[in-house]
Amino acid sequence: MPSTAQLKLIENLLNLPNLKVTDYINQENLGMIVQVSEQNKKATCPRCGTKSEKLH
Repeated sequence: MPSTAQLKLIENLLNLPNLKVTDYINQENLGMIVQVSEQNKKATCPRCGTKSEKLH
């Protein structure tokens, strides 16, 4: 399991707003697989424009 410092370093390098790096795996000869989670609890529906925490 990666340390908090390692996860934070990857998060800073990626510089993706509102995403938190939760885990990563370094695959030899392939690259790095990074698992992220969304920090915003609400999203705007592309159809009606309403902000919601649930699918509707």
